[in-house]
Amino acid sequence: MRRLTIAAMLLLAGCGGGTPASNTTTPPDAAPPANSVAAAPAAPVPARATCPEWHPPEDGEDYGLMLESPLPVPADFRDVASASTTVMTVQGLSGTPVCVRLGWITEASDFWLSADKRFLGFTRNGYESFGHILVDRSGKGQEIETGEMPVFSQDRTLFAAAQVDPSGWGGLEGIGVWEVHPSGVTELARIVKDVPDGEWEVDEVGPGRCVALSYTARESGDGDKGALSSAPYRLSPRDGKWVLERNGACAREAR
Repeated sequence: MRRLTIAAMLLLAGCGGGTPASNTTTPPDAAPPANSVAAAPAAPVPARATCPEWHPPEDGEDYGLMLESPLPVPADFRDVASASTTVMTVQGLSGTPVCVRLGWITEASDFWLSADKRFLGFTRNGYESFGHILVDRSGKGQEIETGEMPVFSQDRTLFAAAQVDPSGWGGLEGIGVWEVHPSGVTELARIVKDVPDGEWEVDEVGPGRCVALSYTARESGDGDKGALSSAPYRLSPRDGKWVLERNGACAREAR
């Protein structure tokens, strides 16, 4: 019986019936294999751009370089960003990298990348310093401090961020609005004065040039927590100047 089984297996192998089935499915648009033509050598992969190490001027000031080992970058973002102890290299879409100096930065977290790959953002922390950095990888490349993760308008032409802290160590310490152009980003407004201390959050950007925000006052710290005051705010231009208004709302488009 064993000899018959072996003979049957040999017969199937000779007819092609013994070939194991593949675990993959060839896509319908895949090119047929070139059996008689030698494959062309793969094109060399261009070297990734790397920013030079940052050497602060020797002028007696403290520039906050405190890292003893390279700043970690999550694995999912290492094709876009890498870092040493002094600088983060963000690969630009045009081939020229954006160099982010790591002064006063000891930790980076909450990395994100926009759907079109243009914007890379991450939260930064350091000694008596924190914020959120947005990197525009297009055009000339820009590094923008937004304090907190920004909120974009639906058409992606505007974004805004709000961050106010009693310590004053935040990167923005106010409310900012920026406009997105094909070749870069322009700051439209930065409101710092008369912005009450508290928890600010950008609810929505738009429609139009209008930013809807939520504000909640911080506890007084005197032992009586009480009810925290909160109110909606609106930031919009008026007579050529951006104005922050309490109990305001952005006008909705008629449907």
